[in-house]
Amino acid sequence: MTYNAVGEVSVVKLTSGSRHSVAVTSDGLAYSWGCNDYGQLGHGDLVSRDSPTVVEWFVERRLRVVDVFAGVWNSVFVTSHTAAAGSSSSGHAAV
Repeated sequence: MTYNAVGEVSVVKLTSGSRHSVAVTSDGLAYSWGCNDYGQLGHGDLVSRDSPTVVEWFVERRLRVVDVFAGVWNSVFVTSHTAAAGSSSSGHAAV
């Protein structure tokens, strides 16, 4: 997996839901892509993405993602706190 041709990243976890995927890198970043009809990508919107995109919500809060699980229409990101995204009216990850 590469990110904007800056260099390679080391993926430590990769999971998929019905129509979306999420990866966690060794530096604690979460990337998500695919269908986002229910906010399952965690980007705070309902826009689907064709390529891996950093979930900025965690970066903005200086949270390191250590694990992730994808359900059919949701994602659960594990940090020092636990956050979930999906099946919400706002599409935001929540702590």
